[in-house]
Amino acid sequence: MEPVKKLFRCSYSVLYEGCEQVAINLEEEMVEMNGFKKKYNAAWLADYRAKIEAARLVEDDRQRSVRHRLLRIELKQLTKGEITRAFGDLRLYMKEAYSNADERRVHLKAAGFSSLREALNFNWRLLRRVMQMASTFIAANEEALTTGDNMPEDFGELFEGLREALDAKVPVFLNVLENTSQGTQQKLMVSNEVFKIANGICGDGQHVFRRSPAKQRQFVWDAILKLMKTHGN
Repeated sequence: MEPVKKLFRCSYSVLYEGCEQVAINLEEEMVEMNGFKKKYNAAWLADYRAKIEAARLVEDDRQRSVRHRLLRIELKQLTKGEITRAFGDLRLYMKEAYSNADERRVHLKAAGFSSLREALNFNWRLLRRVMQMASTFIAANEEALTTGDNMPEDFGELFEGLREALDAKVPVFLNVLENTSQGTQQKLMVSNEVFKIANGICGDGQHVFRRSPAKQRQFVWDAILKLMKTHGN
């Protein structure tokens, strides 16, 4: 699939403001514009404004990068904080529950501890697997772990909550930058569409008001952007 080319020579924010101004001008001159083309009516205008807003809401590269950084901060805080503490607690619970060192090594491996150091070094996919192993181990060995008032009875539930929190965040984090190219193309496609519609309105408006220079100027794209700049938009 060929990369989408940008059709407009302005920023995204200026594009959407310009398109909205075209929509305003169309609304103000709706009677004459509808007399030229019946499609120009309130419903058509509402649909166009919805397309402008939808294009505005698609993330651009900068917004995606900011979201990626914020998600990474959240994941690092969760990993180095609650998850690291939870594994530390679990190791001590297992030390008391399994006094035989050889037996304990087998259980620690089953609970994911052999991969824990690498996982805690922000290897998110591995950490998800290790968390699942540990959560499964806790559920299967709850009786041994809680005997003698060792592991609190609600520890398994708390650990599972951490696992679910991690599971919810990691896919979003990984997808943000993996889908950067696709997201950029989508942003361009929908933005090009609203720009082409604006150009169509402007072309029709220039024709309808060809004998009225002041009104015709309301449908000249460059003039609209210049006016926005003059007014500080």
